[in-house]
Amino acid sequence: MFLQIVKTPEGDAPEIYREAWRGLIFSVDPSDVFEANQGTEYSIHCEPIPPRKHFVVGSRTALILLGLNSLEAVGFFVGSWPENMYYKQISFGWDEVVELPNNHETLAQYRLQFLQVAKRGICDDD
Repeated sequence: MFLQIVKTPEGDAPEIYREAWRGLIFSVDPSDVFEANQGTEYSIHCEPIPPRKHFVVGSRTALILLGLNSLEAVGFFVGSWPENMYYKQISFGWDEVVELPNNHETLAQYRLQFLQVAKRGICDDD
């Protein structure tokens, strides 16, 4: 399934950095969608987030795509998380996204993000 961030995600990061997630499209396996009573989410400061329906994506991919909108936001999140968080997952609330149709057009939009990453030279140096 494809999900697009359409609402500024909640959290304790400054709004300017949370706003940078808007518009990004993620490919999400249905097994990575959790009901409010499943799993616990944590803020960048390791505070529990109240239970809600949410989904998770790999943090490396998410941060690379975030670089399309704001390299400053990437720097903020990488610098704010505990060191071990960078290798895990990022979660977003279900109310912050829309599910896009699973068709060729959506797949093309999703893949275009990665072409833009390559064109701009945004990469994962680790």
